[in-house]
Amino acid sequence: MQLSTCSDKKYLPGLKALLQSILSHKTDPSPWTVHVIYSGISSSTRKNIQAWTKGKLDIQWLPIRVATLKKYPACVHTRQMAYAKIHLLEMIPGVDKLLWIDADTLVLKDLRLLWDTDMKGACLAAAQDTRLPWMPLGMPYAKNIGNTQNHKYFNSGVMLIDFTRFERTDFMKEAKRFIAEHSKDIQYCDQDVFNAFFYERWAELDPRWNRQSSHDSFPEAYIAHYTHSRKPWSYYSKHQDKKLFFDYLDQTPWKGWRPSVPWRIVLKEKLPTFYKLFKSSVFLLIPVSLGRFTGLP
Repeated sequence: MQLSTCSDKKYLPGLKALLQSILSHKTDPSPWTVHVIYSGISSSTRKNIQAWTKGKLDIQWLPIRVATLKKYPACVHTRQMAYAKIHLLEMIPGVDKLLWIDADTLVLKDLRLLWDTDMKGACLAAAQDTRLPWMPLGMPYAKNIGNTQNHKYFNSGVMLIDFTRFERTDFMKEAKRFIAEHSKDIQYCDQDVFNAFFYERWAELDPRWNRQSSHDSFPEAYIAHYTHSRKPWSYYSKHQDKKLFFDYLDQTPWKGWRPSVPWRIVLKEKLPTFYKLFKSSVFLLIPVSLGRFTGLP
């Protein structure tokens, strides 16, 4: 079984929890291959993850240059690292099928069930996006298609991809052309690109395989997808299922890790104390200073 995800240093907690969640529900005794496209993750961290998953998951680390990602337009709603998906064909050759899972998800059911899904001859299978269920009006590709009400918009966070069909497309070439022509209009990075290219060539997954939530809990989820920009490992996250994330992370060698308190919070909490100390120090120093200035004892 061939899986893939991507991560940078900021998404490391998510990657670790994702891998643990896969292991927690894996019934297949043979190791699965996980292709991790990464940027900025140290060699020591990669070795630690490799040692932890040895014999259960075969982690293949695939570096991608920051310069490669920065040439793509920045998006308000999605980080540029997501564009790594566009390079799947050139980075992971020689596979027939691939399951892509974003690093801000948790697997809550055996992935073998998803792997065996009938794709009905489609290039990829994905779940409809819950925040943006239909192709957005005004988007360049929506204009080209025509009646957007007939075309659902899928979330690219979980995709089962038939590589034999995928390879026969001109996806890489067309994706780069689309990005170059519509760089100012793209809002959801790779997701817009995949929808523009595969709008008539994708099969719809059971939404439980990509249960998306910005704040609320995940009802009957097979894969829980934290779609808010403040991920569950963020100090500022208010997600109802934040505890679920740390339940999985605490089953890894990084048990007990929690985000550090941001400096702005520390200063806000400590500032009244500092101010009182400063204020009292100033009043204590004033008589001394005046005495030196006037020559009085």
